[in-house]
Amino acid sequence: MNQVKSKRQSPVDLKSVHPLQLVDLPVLTLAEAAAYLRLSADEVAAMVDARALPGARIGSDYRIPTAGMLAWLNGGHVEPTVDVTSSAATQPVRSVPSFSFQKDKPFTYTWPMNSPELYKETYVSRSNSGGVKIIKIGFCERKSGGMSRKRAVVFLDGYPTVEFTAANDFSTSELMAGILKGADKAQVRPELGVPSEYQHLRVEPYNAHVVGPYCSRNLAVICKKSDLAVMAEHALIRRCMRS
Repeated sequence: MNQVKSKRQSPVDLKSVHPLQLVDLPVLTLAEAAAYLRLSADEVAAMVDARALPGARIGSDYRIPTAGMLAWLNGGHVEPTVDVTSSAATQPVRSVPSFSFQKDKPFTYTWPMNSPELYKETYVSRSNSGGVKIIKIGFCERKSGGMSRKRAVVFLDGYPTVEFTAANDFSTSELMAGILKGADKAQVRPELGVPSEYQHLRVEPYNAHVVGPYCSRNLAVICKKSDLAVMAEHALIRRCMRS
């Protein structure tokens, strides 16, 4: 089967492809899954929503992992449906660490090949999670997506681990977005669904909030500027996935 070689999987022309060939794709659209299962798209969507069939709901669209669909056909375990645009937290899949952040003094960090960056607003908390002792979060201003934005960097024992960028409507929403990366250090694409480690957090496409030139379309943790615990947990998960 001919496929377009690109970073994003192109939709399949169902008129020119036999349904059995669809199992060569890692992820199926709603129409592709319906064609393979010989059901209507509405029936497949209802099954995903009812958690009878594994899949991810992205706004009004759906993505169904081929392996999960085949396992379901064979009577195997069905992973829960993930809604990556929902602001409600899903059931936790891991214990949530506790933090006690306190205001800290300003500090400077020098990035490789860059000039020093000053963090005037900073917070610090001790930690007993993942072998990390000290968590620091520093806020600064930096240009991104065509405009100057509030930025937050989470440092685990002095190492910058994740960054959060202010949304376009930050002045009213105070929302910030921190991009997700998998164990392979690549950004997590929406069609792949939310990693299990993040399913209890608010996860949505980055460019749904941070809009501008070169803004990523991949998944990100979404939280308010004051949600320091969420930022810290994102950093701890990232560190755990790297190890």
